[in-house]
Amino acid sequence: IGHFWQDRFKSIPILTEKQLFKCAAYIELNPFKAGFVANPKDYKWSSYNIYATSLHNSIIDLSPVYLSFGDDNSTRKQKYIDFIQNMMKENLEKIKEELYVNREPVPR
Repeated sequence: IGHFWQDRFKSIPILTEKQLFKCAAYIELNPFKAGFVANPKDYKWSSYNIYATSLHNSIIDLSPVYLSFGDDNSTRKQKYIDFIQNMMKENLEKIKEELYVNREPVPR
């Protein structure tokens, strides 16, 4: 009995591309918004540095979200940086609310 064992974990299906991008931004920005770091690049456990600097890490598979930002590495990197910087201006709670509240009905 208790929080860990009592209920099913909280999860939501991601049904649209917009929700997928919001979710990706939420994950990248969570350490920043929580005040752990001054910039997403400063959080060493984030994939942001892989995407924003084109560093290579053999344990990181490039996200389909990231790959959709362009056909070449240079374009993709700059568009991803711009995307995250724009999302930094948004309220993290607003992003979270949009992921949970503005849902389309799940097809059955």
